[in-house]
Amino acid sequence: MEKRTFSDPVIPATFRATHKPFKITPQKNIRGDVDFLVEGEGIDGALDELYSNVSVGVLDFIKELKSLRSSIFALAAALAARRSSRRVISSGRLTPSGTEDWSAASANA
Repeated sequence: MEKRTFSDPVIPATFRATHKPFKITPQKNIRGDVDFLVEGEGIDGALDELYSNVSVGVLDFIKELKSLRSSIFALAAALAARRSSRRVISSGRLTPSGTEDWSAASANA
């Protein structure tokens, strides 16, 4: 199975709009940006087809591009929420079970 990573959502959106049978997964890279991992057979052929100016329905393309852009924001929000919850837990305000830690307040009372 071939695997390629694309930083621009336009190419994976075109793959989806032309109904290519690829699995497209958003993922965060080491720079903190979102890339798209494309997995499947025939990725190079699909790229050749794309670069030969294949016809793509504009509305189909826009729908798929919006979907992928939406996944970028969802992934970024999920990662930010995870970082935020780790900060709250490490600050001692919440326990890992999600309840507030009142032991410090009761000790000072």
